[in-house]
Amino acid sequence: TVIKGEGAMVYDGANIIVHYHGVNWNTGEVFDSSWQRGEPASFPTSGVIPGFRDGLVGQSVGSRVFITIPPALGYGPSGGTGDGRIGAEDTIFFVVDILGLQ
Repeated sequence: TVIKGEGAMVYDGANIIVHYHGVNWNTGEVFDSSWQRGEPASFPTSGVIPGFRDGLVGQSVGSRVFITIPPALGYGPSGGTGDGRIGAEDTIFFVVDILGLQ
């Protein structure tokens, strides 16, 4: 946790609103960023990779978190992403601002 928020706690299955920046640790490539798109993202914590979910559940709205995800909790070892930006053995990380719950 980089900044501890004072809002509601993110629970497993919650629909969250976040800004995030995702980077492939192995290549240094940004593979996804809501900040670069200029608008926050919303999704259920049950609809993301396990490491991302685990890094968000239990955090508070208003927090900024740094989440490091090893391959086993990300896209590997069974494949990676279809576009090849994340390989089966790649560690990825995210900086995430938790903006709210829906």
